[in-house]
Amino acid sequence: MGKLTTHVLDTAHGHPGANIQVELFALTGDTRRAIKTIHTNDDGRADTPLLEGAEFETGEYELVFHAGDYFAKLGVKVSEPRFVDRVVLRFGIADSASHYHVPLLVSPWAYSTYRGAERQPGTSALAQDQHIASVPCRPDPALRRLTPVPSW
Repeated sequence: MGKLTTHVLDTAHGHPGANIQVELFALTGDTRRAIKTIHTNDDGRADTPLLEGAEFETGEYELVFHAGDYFAKLGVKVSEPRFVDRVVLRFGIADSASHYHVPLLVSPWAYSTYRGAERQPGTSALAQDQHIASVPCRPDPALRRLTPVPSW
């Protein structure tokens, strides 16, 4: 039986994005129908699949992550208007028997997504998606974080 899951990784701080509002919409042509609104748990995940069983149908969907509000609650100083505020991910489900995992990797300045694999029991969100940390980085004292090293 297929299902839709998501999680959020805060790449600026190196931990799961907890208590982020996420909205799910079904898209049909120009019509956008609200299905569900959740807040991520302490592990940056929804407590239950966003869709599963009879609700999980082929079609086009949209996830809206309220990332700007999350970073504001953390006290991150960013310009107004925010460079990254609400992150909208439109995607399609072609096989209702498959697991679609749509994570968000986000910072106040960038975001990325991919179709992820099902989480293995006993692994953390960061351990499951180890490729996140595979980019060579150097310490940046001015920003108090790691900065990716260009590979060109």
